[in-house]
Amino acid sequence: MITAITNARVFDGECVIDEQTVVVDQTQIAAVGGGVPGGATIVDARGGTLLPGLIDSHTHTSLDSLRYALAFGVTTELEMQGHWTPAARKEVAERDDVADVRSAGLGITPPGGHPTELVPDDVNRSSDGKQGRRHQFPFTSTPEQAAKIIAKRVAEGSDYIKIMVEDGTVFAHPGLPCVSDKILTTAIREAHRHNKMAITHTMTLDSTRRAINAGVDGLAHLFIDGPHTPDVVAAIAASGAFVTATIGAAATVMGNPAGMARLKQPEFTGWRSDLGPWTPKYEDGKLYGRGGADDGYAVYASIAAIQALKAQGKPHARIVGLVETCEESGSYDLLPYVDALRPRLGQVGLVICLDSGAGNYDQLWLTTSLRGLAGGTLKVQILDEGVHSGDASGLVPSSFRILRQVLDRL
Repeated sequence: MITAITNARVFDGECVIDEQTVVVDQTQIAAVGGGVPGGATIVDARGGTLLPGLIDSHTHTSLDSLRYALAFGVTTELEMQGHWTPAARKEVAERDDVADVRSAGLGITPPGGHPTELVPDDVNRSSDGKQGRRHQFPFTSTPEQAAKIIAKRVAEGSDYIKIMVEDGTVFAHPGLPCVSDKILTTAIREAHRHNKMAITHTMTLDSTRRAINAGVDGLAHLFIDGPHTPDVVAAIAASGAFVTATIGAAATVMGNPAGMARLKQPEFTGWRSDLGPWTPKYEDGKLYGRGGADDGYAVYASIAAIQALKAQGKPHARIVGLVETCEESGSYDLLPYVDALRPRLGQVGLVICLDSGAGNYDQLWLTTSLRGLAGGTLKVQILDEGVHSGDASGLVPSSFRILRQVLDRL
């Protein structure tokens, strides 16, 4: 099928060009400018701008995420750690309602290495599969194992090879097992032997230098343990390696949440000179400035409600607050925290989950609806056989109308 997009303001990635017509043949751009081929499906883009699809160069994605990405103009995601079966990759390639994906598969890491320190204890941390609920990490202890794992990744369809060069410093796990220089250089060499790029997870100056010296093709992060120096900048530039900065993610690791988090609700004022909202400090059994924004207003609203009860002398049951700063029901932290805090939580009779935003702290903000999905089966039964008019009278009601009226009451 040939499609002609006409009357568009065309941005080619560098500048706006004079041509206003782009012809697409199947999945390929056949022409920029010129006439409209006969029989082509015409899309009038008058008033719009046509630009190349965006590429998100560091993701950990899923089919749903690929669908959302496409809605925002991202046509390709580069996944830096994940597990896509050949069948799943084939499905993505055949669909036109999701972004395309390129993936490293599961990265190269030593036993107990990154990212296992971020995974709850009840999720598999070994390659024997005995405790596994999710992916089995391809642990690598020797250069020979690295070569075998890379060959397996290539056979599975990995588009490039990801190597973890992480000692745990920036993740509050110093001393984390890290790949040796010999394994690192072997992994890069093997990736190149299979005509694949080698990309490293490096978040410190030292690991960055190691990766560059070993001949890596790209850095999946920018180092955050110290300021840049002329020598490391020069080394990266001279190597020709690309850098995916992931500045927003790095900011959260450093206890300085990215701007999007700060937009959810304003910061409190009135902090002591040695305290602040974004740098956690534990003092006298209390945590000040936990370094996150999500659910901050829910905590504020909860405490205000309890204070109102006390001010009126109203009795209430024992109340325990659990502040969970990951992402709602998708959190991989929540259940392990609940298990760890089980003795302090005690016997729980009622659970209230709060997640709301606030425009200011001058008034109380309430959420009257949240996005979500309620599942169930609703049956409406009416006549299923003919009846004599002497036994029944009136019009037979519409099951659809009854269903609609029932749902309207919700």
